[in-house]
Amino acid sequence: MSKPDRPDILDWFGLRQPWVLTVARPLGVFLSVVVILLFGLAIVAAGAILLHAILDLGFDAPRAGFGTGAVIVALIGAPFVIWRSVALERQTRTAEQGHITDRINKAVEGLGAEKTVNRIGRPVLLRENDPDYGGMADVDLEERRTEIEWRGESLRIPVGLHVDEEYDWQAFTETQPNLEVRIGAIYALERIAQDSDRDHVQIMEILCAYIRQNAPAPDNDDWPELEMKEGEDDGPLEADWDERMQAFHEAQEERKKSLKLREDIQVALTVIGRRSEKQRRLEAGRGVEAEFPFDVPCPEFDGSEDGHDQAALDAYRKDFDDWRETLRAYTGYRLDLRGADLRGADLSSLVLNGAQLAGTYLHGAILKNAQLQGAFLMDARLPGATLMDARLQGANLIRARLQVANLIWARLQGANLMRARLQGATLVQARLQGATAAQT
Repeated sequence: MSKPDRPDILDWFGLRQPWVLTVARPLGVFLSVVVILLFGLAIVAAGAILLHAILDLGFDAPRAGFGTGAVIVALIGAPFVIWRSVALERQTRTAEQGHITDRINKAVEGLGAEKTVNRIGRPVLLRENDPDYGGMADVDLEERRTEIEWRGESLRIPVGLHVDEEYDWQAFTETQPNLEVRIGAIYALERIAQDSDRDHVQIMEILCAYIRQNAPAPDNDDWPELEMKEGEDDGPLEADWDERMQAFHEAQEERKKSLKLREDIQVALTVIGRRSEKQRRLEAGRGVEAEFPFDVPCPEFDGSEDGHDQAALDAYRKDFDDWRETLRAYTGYRLDLRGADLRGADLSSLVLNGAQLAGTYLHGAILKNAQLQGAFLMDARLPGATLMDARLQGANLIRARLQVANLIWARLQGANLMRARLQGATLVQARLQGATAAQT
């Protein structure tokens, strides 16, 4: 358990650890010195008065007797006063922690809020196309698929299926997430994370789990595919490459129009992506502040962009390797969004350094100016994503799909792009020093 956020009496008086006058609270140090001097003076005075009472050292008798009693009472009562103050402070701190726990529990309950709604729709029976039978497949009922077409909304028919039969419009009663309550709960958790350092990591875990559970990656990826002919992966492109690329680009833009991330998922992403530097340091120490290496700027190459200064390049590679090694040695908490469906999400300017995003669906997502240093994006799907000026230094992009992605001004120094798919991607002014593009 981490150290409580609010200092206790020993912290205030500077007695829990040796004083460091350059960083200690001035008032706490002053009071502790005064209290220690007064307490020592009281003990000396009490000793002198008690010796006078026993040995008659010549002090004024009435005053000495009165002083003796007063000092003795004060000395006897002082420990009890101090003990009561410490006990009261601990009780207050315990009550505050209990209150924060209640706030977390109430917010988590809000994350599961649902509501019942009535909608008008009609069942639509879909079945597979079969070119051998004029587009009509002779299949069993088990191979058919029924979807609900809601009034006022277009039914998106998956590739390879056609409408076989449409039924009558009718009222459907269904349960839906209560987005207003859930969004309020997400903001409540953000406020708790800001108020309580010790609970920050736990709340990030809750929000990431909420995103993964409520936006899981689909079983089948129905995103348009770029047609690649045999041998093109390793050899020259066929003559109709431009036509295929244009067709893929148009199909992708059309598919983007239907992308809409659920509002509560977008809010949760925004909340975790705007954590403060202090909160990220708490993640590094799992509740106590430590260096968050992903916030350390990546070394910049200061050699000539046009020339081939081998000495400058070797020096840069050494600095970069040292920087990347600190990322690999990191053992603190990482945002975990693996396997989430974030298609069409707006992650612009969010801080996701070091995040776990393996296998995440980010088709058509907007990641302009996003900070993804050291992020783990193995097998992530980012076709059509906007990564303009994104910071991806040291990121793991093995087998990532980046077809027709916008990587203008992207910073990819030291990124691992082994087996990544970059067909049609725009890399104008992208920085790729030290990036790995093939197995060596």
